[in-house]
Amino acid sequence: MFSIRDTGSGIPDQLRTRLFDQYVTTKGARGRGQGLPIVASILNKIGGALWIDSTHGVGTIMTVAWPVSTLIPRQDSDGNVDDSVRIELNGLHIMIVDDNIDVADVLSDILESKEAVAVAMSDPAEAQAILLNATRFQRRRKLI
Repeated sequence: MFSIRDTGSGIPDQLRTRLFDQYVTTKGARGRGQGLPIVASILNKIGGALWIDSTHGVGTIMTVAWPVSTLIPRQDSDGNVDDSVRIELNGLHIMIVDDNIDVADVLSDILESKEAVAVAMSDPAEAQAILLNATRFQRRRKLI
């Protein structure tokens, strides 16, 4: 588990019921409203949890519970579900992009503790350029 705390103005009551809806943002043109819905979806799939405690005028605390062992149910072509598929992070290359580099760093550390190779970034344009370059490299490598 880990928590992220701020000392901002808190989450307004009218926004609380929509926190996990796509495209809901308080950041204006800077925000996309994708972060919390994506995180909640991932945590839901792997059996994790997310708690949000917010007090007007005091700030917000977000707590994430990440399971020690990750079992993901998979469905085969016949529709049968196998819930014993374990995701191994060892050696996986994962890029975490968040506008708050501290959040990205925490997630990167968690993934690295499970033997993943993780990179934390806060600039989406830089992340996109790196991914495009990696894709081009993979295509060239397949041609050789």
